[in-house]
Amino acid sequence: STDISTIAFLGSPVGVDNIFILVESYQNSPKQSRDESLTEHLGRAVGEVAPSMFMSTAAQVMSINIR
Repeated sequence: STDISTIAFLGSPVGVDNIFILVESYQNSPKQSRDESLTEHLGRAVGEVAPSMFMSTAAQVMSINIR
């Protein structure tokens, strides 16, 4: 049986990689207008990097599950 701390240790890097991808996209994409809200700006950043975040997560999950 797998210990719960092992599961938490293996699962935590998945989210960390995605945070770096998202933050870099947010910082590198300028606001399109002065009236653009934080929600709109963040939504645009997520829209640009969502496929990369998905592929990163899928690759990490598959590599953890391969024995």
